[in-house]
Formats: sequence, structure tokens, C-alpha cells
Amino acid sequence: MAHADASAGSASHCRRFFLLLLLGRRSIIGHALEQLGIVIVFSWLATVIAATVVAFPLMYRTTLAPLSRSIPIFSMLRELLVLDSGKVTASDPKHQFFERPQTVAAVRLTGCKNIAPARRVAADLIAVNAWNCELRTASDVRYALTHAGIRSHQIAFNADADGENTFPCWLVATSEAPHEMTLYLRLHVTPSAGDLPHLRADVPKDLWRSLSANPQLRPMWLDLARLLQLEG
Repeated sequence: MAHADASAGSASHCRRFFLLLLLGRRSIIGHALEQLGIVIVFSWLATVIAATVVAFPLMYRTTLAPLSRSIPIFSMLRELLVLDSGKVTASDPKHQFFERPQTVAAVRLTGCKNIAPARRVAADLIAVNAWNCELRTASDVRYALTHAGIRSHQIAFNADADGENTFPCWLVATSEAPHEMTLYLRLHVTPSAGDLPHLRADVPKDLWRSLSANPQLRPMWLDLARLLQLEG
């Protein structure tokens, strides 16, 4: 704790020193302001500027923490706007934002775990090399498409191996939570030691008990209606 306090104090002093260099009478900005009759150093305005600059990182972290860790805060909002690299990449009503996000930045904010680069193959077909598959889509593929996404809890397991967007899959690893299991999966081929998963699926414990009763998982089904076409 003492180390953290010392680091925070050092950063605060650095910011104040930078302001003094930037706005002091010998600086270009400070000299220009003084010619206009505005003196910053040792004034009430300097106090306001210094307090704002020093406090901003703390305010930013305090604001960002609940947004990145706790989805329920979104329940208080009617519309959401997403800034990515200084540009507005999404501005939608809350329901649409969560149901059909249009950009990579927006879908990441909603907590989607499966996002990968994708390319248009045909009017209703995309290729996702990172998932080792081609996928049919429920609507025409946008020419601006750069990524595909699907939420981990919307991946299903289908007994019909010949269904649309249905692929054989193998388990790479699992992670257990109180009420669900996270399955890390590879498509088409049996994984070798060190292979990384293609996709992540979150399933209820009762479904996991059914799946794990068989030596081979049922084929994975990626619902056309749930597949997200993304830009960015």
C-alpha cells in the first residue's frame, strides 16, 4: 500500500511539474497568455487547472471500473455511445446495442468472448479462418465486414451432424463455475498437445453432465440468427 501511495504521489508531482513547464511565464504558451493579460502561475486559475489534471486519472479509473466489470450499470441507460480511438463507432438504443452490435469495439464492451477476423465469401457465406470454418448467415453479408462474433452462451450442441453451421468439435480444456462450465473447443480435428481452442462455449451444468456422458461431444451448432457481423 505504501508503494502504491508513493507511486501515485510521484505521478501527481510529475503532472504538476509538467503543467508548470507548459504554462509558466517562460514557456511559449505562458508567454503568449501573459501578452494577453492572462497570468496562470500562482493564480486561482492555476489551482483549478492543477486540481483537474491531478484528479482526472482517479476519476477516469473510478468511472471505467464499473463499466468494464459490471454489466448491470447499463440497465440505468437508455442509449449507449462507443468511442474507439477517438471516433464514434456505435450509437444505439440499449436493446439494439446488446442484441445486434455492429462493431468490434461495441461487441467487446458487451462481454462477447468469441470474436475473430472474417471475410465475405458469398452473399450469405463468410469465412472465419481463426475458427477453421465457413458459416452461413441469416442476412446478406455486408461488404464492410471485418470480423464475426458469437456469444459463448449462444453456442449449442446439435445431434444432427448435417445441419447448417454444424461442425464436429473436440474439447481442449474446461473451466468450472458454480452454475456453469466453460468449454474450450477446436473444430474438425482432434487437438494435439499445445493446440489452442477455436471457440469458447459456456453451458449450464446439467447440459455439461449430458455432454460429458459421451466419449465424443455432440457437433457444435452456430445459429445463423445469433451470428454477429462486425466492422472494425
